[in-house]
Amino acid sequence: MESFLISLLVLVLFIERGGKLREQLVATIASNHRGVIKYFGSAAVLSLTLSFLPGLLLSIYMRRNGFFAYEVFGDQRQAIQVLSVNVLANFLLLSVYLFSTALLWGSKADKVSIGISVLVTLFMIALFVLFALSTGRYDLFVSIFVFCLMLGGYLYFWVSSGFSDKARLWWMPLAFSLAFFFLPLAFYKFSAVLTENALSQMKVGGMDVELSEPLGFEAEKPETVLAGRLLLRTPEFYYLRPTNNPDSVLIVRTEHVSLKYKDKLQ
Repeated sequence: MESFLISLLVLVLFIERGGKLREQLVATIASNHRGVIKYFGSAAVLSLTLSFLPGLLLSIYMRRNGFFAYEVFGDQRQAIQVLSVNVLANFLLLSVYLFSTALLWGSKADKVSIGISVLVTLFMIALFVLFALSTGRYDLFVSIFVFCLMLGGYLYFWVSSGFSDKARLWWMPLAFSLAFFFLPLAFYKFSAVLTENALSQMKVGGMDVELSEPLGFEAEKPETVLAGRLLLRTPEFYYLRPTNNPDSVLIVRTEHVSLKYKDKLQ
């Protein structure tokens, strides 16, 4: 309901303040109304695909690591959606930096802006290459770059084409929808790496941790500590791959233990 109201508000503002863009849209509808309808339909399919993409990537990640968190598709689904929006915004911003030259070129910006964007793009690519060489995480480098390339590719199509071109190339959002859906399935190992990086951004998975029993201030027995790789943290459970038994996945209720991140243990 909220999305409908926001879309309606944007439509009203566009009609009232659209100016030249409104005239172009009206002219395109008059000349190719079928293409306009098809484009909005394919754009809706792309929006639906992107809304399901976090769940698909998370399912691939859990299958790859040998566990399944039922609660993230149930009562905790809204929390996962909020995390997904934050992560997607990070990747979207990164794709703008990586492909700023192409985006400005497609939007017919001035030469000074394009020149500055070339320096920004080269700097970001150099950082990516240095990151891959220093960490040896070439799989992470490839997965992030390809994902940002797909986001940047659609952004370039969107900013470089007018309403008439969008109506003529109405199938482009469908092509990107197929890419966003089938590429993660075809290259599931890279999808799992990308998902692990996304979880680590929000500190809900993909990092080394220690779990310990909260004993209180006057406890006399020694603290029990379990070290391992945190695969996923939900409000109810910790999904942990123990260091002393890396072939298994341990599921621990969050109220029974305390969690310490490795970067806070140094």
